[in-house]
Amino acid sequence: MSNPFAAPLAESVPHPVDGEGPWQQDGRVVASSGVVWPRRCVRCNSSDVVEPPVRVAVQWHPAWVWFLILLGILFYLIGSMVTRRHGVVEVYLCATHHQHRTWGRRGLGVSLAVMVAVLVVGYATDNVSMGLGAFVLLVPAGLAGLALRLVRPKRIEGRMLTLVGPDAAFVAALPVLPSPS
Repeated sequence: MSNPFAAPLAESVPHPVDGEGPWQQDGRVVASSGVVWPRRCVRCNSSDVVEPPVRVAVQWHPAWVWFLILLGILFYLIGSMVTRRHGVVEVYLCATHHQHRTWGRRGLGVSLAVMVAVLVVGYATDNVSMGLGAFVLLVPAGLAGLALRLVRPKRIEGRMLTLVGPDAAFVAALPVLPSPS
């Protein structure tokens, strides 16, 4: 017996294979959530990689959810939480890119700590300009966070992730996604 009040089912794009990967399709990487990618750096395609692989969690929601910000931040937050999909992949980095990621994460942590310290001092001294300074520090911290992303989701359908961000040579070396039979 079907529920007449149930939400309509979203049409899913059928994938020809149910698991694993990764594969390439139109310059993007298609893989199952939880899969370990080939032992090559995702930034430069070097085969000299650092162990262990980096675990990358990705989240995605449909593009229309961004329009909910026009109604208010609370509407956007609720909409993104309801429609959010997530997955995890494990990727490898060469020593150089692993070091860049490590220093970038440390720099991000320090800038966030400085921002909090500036906010606390500004609040304690009733200095409005300190609060504005902390807000200004948020911009480079946000940009650093965006620069540290190794892969970005373009779509998540079930367990299958469509991702962008890896080096073009890395993507080109992957097998092509099999066509549906």
